[in-house]
Amino acid sequence: MTIRNIISEIVAEWPKYKESRKVDKNARAYDLVVNAFPGSLQSIAQNTDYLKFHGSTGQGNITAAPWVATFDTRITSSATSGFYVVYLFSIDLKCIFLEFGFGTTQFTNHFKKKSECYKKIRTAAGELQERHEKKLLPLFKQALHDNISREPIDLAATSRDGLHEAYEQSAIYSIKYPLSELPSEEHLESDFNSFLTLYREIALDPLALKMEELFEWAAEPANTTGESAITNFKSRPAKKRRKESSSKSSQTRRSKESLKVGNAGEIAVLNYEKEKLKKAGRSDLAGKVIHESAEGNTPGWDITSFNEEGEKIFIEVKSSTGKVITSIDITSNEWKAASDHKDKYFLYLVTKALTTTTPPVEILKNPWSYVDRGELEIKPIVHELSLQLKG
Repeated sequence: MTIRNIISEIVAEWPKYKESRKVDKNARAYDLVVNAFPGSLQSIAQNTDYLKFHGSTGQGNITAAPWVATFDTRITSSATSGFYVVYLFSIDLKCIFLEFGFGTTQFTNHFKKKSECYKKIRTAAGELQERHEKKLLPLFKQALHDNISREPIDLAATSRDGLHEAYEQSAIYSIKYPLSELPSEEHLESDFNSFLTLYREIALDPLALKMEELFEWAAEPANTTGESAITNFKSRPAKKRRKESSSKSSQTRRSKESLKVGNAGEIAVLNYEKEKLKKAGRSDLAGKVIHESAEGNTPGWDITSFNEEGEKIFIEVKSSTGKVITSIDITSNEWKAASDHKDKYFLYLVTKALTTTTPPVEILKNPWSYVDRGELEIKPIVHELSLQLKG
């Protein structure tokens, strides 16, 4: 079946299917969205390397309107995060959009007020447009006959359709097709492949923002003026091994902690350490706490502080905008300091670094000892190979 025919049949089948409320894998509409449409896109894609084609009518309950996405697995394999190309049907079934957009779960989880959340999503979309338009958009627009839009799309979503409201705001580029006047099959195929070309260019661009970085860029750092909740480190449950090779996870590079997130975490820890010493009656030491990284020092930790007995302690801060940290990157310099100072070396794990005035802090004392007794594992992700002769 052609894309054009599949879209038309989905429109015809959807109202009846939606009435059942629960996802029905035996229904014709389900088969069209989940199997036929993705399969057709795969057959017309000029290059399917790294691509995953996926359609959804909802999970459990039927969604307000169906969507069919194409994921570059180097970026994402889920509609909740990362960038992807997606066909979105409007809820009133009057139009369908071909969109290059991004997952909004990170935004909706952190910004509870819809108005603020959608504003941040648009800020993120605008930033990505600005970063790529000089290089990519002229050719992209020429291929699409200037039909491309840089604005939010209209899926006829109401306040009850929060997911689709977020989809509307996360459009970076889009094309609108009225369902009563679908263009030719050749036109649809050409547009789809043009979007895939843009997608690949961004995926391969070494300077392209990752989703985590885009969220961090859009978020305003919260003033860490409150008192953070402090807990002692507890080892995470062992990760279940998948049947397939585990090499894939070890090859996946985590996005680097941004300066904004790192600084927010360090300020929270700096405030905590000074208050801790004041409460312990050591105001004389509170003024001697050193923010090493802010002063351009690289001793292998970010903050030099003191314990209640007046002994120096060395704190490396690892920060995240997420709710939990399951692994960290640690440099050879930091790990050498951890092995040298042992009980005086601490990892402070700061979560929700940009989104609360009191980011939680988890304290891991002597990380070297956890590795030494085999409770935690440290392994190299990247090796540096010098191409110069050894002196």
